Amino acid sequence: MPSKQKNILSPLKLLDYQVLKSSYNFISPDKESINLNPQDLFDEYDIDIDYAIEERDDKVLLFFMKCGINFKQEESKIGYELFAEIVNVFDSTKIFEELDEDQARQTIVFSGISISVNNLRNYFSDITKRAPFKDYLLPALDIQTLIKEKNKKVAAQVKKGKKSKGNK
Repeated sequence: MPSKQKNILSPLKLLDYQVLKSSYNFISPDKESINLNPQDLFDEYDIDIDYAIEERDDKVLLFFMKCGINFKQEESKIGYELFAEIVNVFDSTKIFEELDEDQARQTIVFSGISISVNNLRNYFSDITKRAPFKDYLLPALDIQTLIKEKNKKVAAQVKKGKKSKGNK
């Protein structure tokens, strides 16, 4: 058996994860759709996801994530409508000791998103285990694109805020 490697552990330590809000609804198929493959339906679901990071003090980070699957659509598809809002609580003591500021921030965002998505995937799987179409597994997400989109959104909000302050 290989020896344990301490250097593979992230300096960002997950302390807890909690579900703050949750919604589950099953939309029954009509007679014509009864024989559809659930996975084919899942592949068509819209996924809406967002996150926010809050620093509580020098040692604790809260990483909030909201995710809607086929949720609040004008016309939701057959099967599951899912929503969850979670918070991951991280100990960030080591990350700022071991990494420079930029590396620490990048690690917090990338690892925070990865861990949050994984926790959401597990949560959605758990709540659909006994549902009519069985487990829903949140598909793999492009984390880099998610980060870029969030950065654009924040930049637009900052720009909008500067314009409105200048017009007062």
